[in-house]
Amino acid sequence: VDNLGALFGRGLGPHATASRVSTLSFFLRLFFEGWLNDISATVERDPALRAAAPTGGLLYSIYCGGDDVFIVGAWDRMPLLAQRINDDLHAFAAKNARVHASAGIALVAADYPLYRAADDARAALEKAKDFSRPDGAIAGAAAFPDEAKKRALGFLDHTLGWEDVPAVRDAVDLVWGLLRPRENGEAPVPRALLRVCGEVAEAYRAAEDAAKKRAERSGAAAPRKIVWGRWLWLQVYALSRLAERTRPHDAAAAEALLELQRRLSAGDHPLIPHLGLVARWVELLLRERSDDGGR
Repeated sequence: VDNLGALFGRGLGPHATASRVSTLSFFLRLFFEGWLNDISATVERDPALRAAAPTGGLLYSIYCGGDDVFIVGAWDRMPLLAQRINDDLHAFAAKNARVHASAGIALVAADYPLYRAADDARAALEKAKDFSRPDGAIAGAAAFPDEAKKRALGFLDHTLGWEDVPAVRDAVDLVWGLLRPRENGEAPVPRALLRVCGEVAEAYRAAEDAAKKRAERSGAAAPRKIVWGRWLWLQVYALSRLAERTRPHDAAAAEALLELQRRLSAGDHPLIPHLGLVARWVELLLRERSDDGGR
């Protein structure tokens, strides 16, 4: 739980009697020691992911304290589990904007020492707790320090706020659907799509780095928001061409490519900073399918 000390120290304000602080502690313990098991069971059975596990066995709770949780499980379940924990905690707290969590996920081999996996997950969590939103704090939560930070997820060496996770997962589903082999063993779109995503993500990172350097040279407090650059026309051109080549044999896949292009171009481009994460996520899904013999 983010800012737990501030929640107990100032969250109740002038109403912070001993009984109320004790009640707050009890309800936090109730959520993590009780409701967490229900969340895990629901995520294990989610049919949208790979083969559902109606009898469990994909998620194991190693430690569950007052504000810390350590869970080991199938990698593709972990981002959804983390998001569900944060969402349910927010709902449990009557959608109080100041009650939220951050999470860090580490992907390791089956024979990797558990204590080292815990250290890797802790490192991802620290990056999530250090995450800063360029536009400042989320409305309604400015009473606590560093509220522009935290409430984030660290996954695959990338950090993003919870508010961006649904769009990223939707993009993963879209790209995965285009690259997943069908019954005939062929995918609607070649894996060159991943290369395009990687090139666009790299071009955006280069633009970000250049903006940061300009801000440092000028003494600006923060770099200007990037709204255009090589990455913009690159994704429009590459995805449009890929859609043209795909349309003759799969019109639906071509429209899906154009939909991806529209999402990347929409508004102030909220998906572009996370396109590298989308590509890596889908690449892991494809690799897992290949390792499983196509099952």
